[in-house]
Amino acid sequence: MADRIVITDSPSNVDNSEAFTITVEDMGAIQRIAGVRSGALTHAVNNDMCFVNLGFTVIDSNTIQVITFNTSIIIPGT
Repeated sequence: MADRIVITDSPSNVDNSEAFTITVEDMGAIQRIAGVRSGALTHAVNNDMCFVNLGFTVIDSNTIQVITFNTSIIIPGT
């Protein structure tokens, strides 16, 4: 099993439709970035779960700019 990427810096909140920057220990293994909303389980049905691949640009070996979507694609709380 591969080692997990360690995020060393990221914003605590992100607004929809705005790019944000994260810093990692080693950019080398990152192939994709996703937004995940865990959702809520009620009566064995989880209608709130959401997984969206996010676009990103590599700034340097430790910095990534991530592109978010508007609320019609990814809902608040994701």
